[in-house]
Amino acid sequence: MERLRTVLVVGDGKCSYPELSEPVGKLLAQSQVNLLTGAGGGVMAEVSKFFVNSTARRGKCLGVVPSKTNSHEPKDERYPNEFVEVPIYTHLGGEDPYSSTSRNHVNVLTADGVVALPGKKGTLAEINLAITYGVPRVAFLGGNQIPGLPKEVEVVDLKRLKEFVRELPKRRP
Repeated sequence: MERLRTVLVVGDGKCSYPELSEPVGKLLAQSQVNLLTGAGGGVMAEVSKFFVNSTARRGKCLGVVPSKTNSHEPKDERYPNEFVEVPIYTHLGGEDPYSSTSRNHVNVLTADGVVALPGKKGTLAEINLAITYGVPRVAFLGGNQIPGLPKEVEVVDLKRLKEFVRELPKRRP
């Protein structure tokens, strides 16, 4: 059985940026990959919606769910969003997105590639972790910004994003 590549999409947990999330969700569905997010709202839910509602997809929508501190319960009622087909519940809540108690490490280490949409501190943390762990990454920003975006992250248009996804190697058999 062929293992599909997994693409992590990171971005703002509140603002959905539909003009960016829609083409990314549809492109990933057409690319026959699994979609991975942090299972929350905003960009995570919006990309997931377009991915799940695409008739062209083979992959699943995965979401790594943060928990309340020292609990197995989701952090709050926003998790997992309604489009997550495979919720991955963790004991990790981690308010500090770089901390070893953050689910961001699980997200990045699970991915074959990372696509960043506009976001803030948590988005930047996942981008930096992708750099640290050597996971391929790009940003699809459409004129928006990620404050502090490292120079090691290529900002791409939709055509280049499609090439990036197509060229992603599978990191594991």
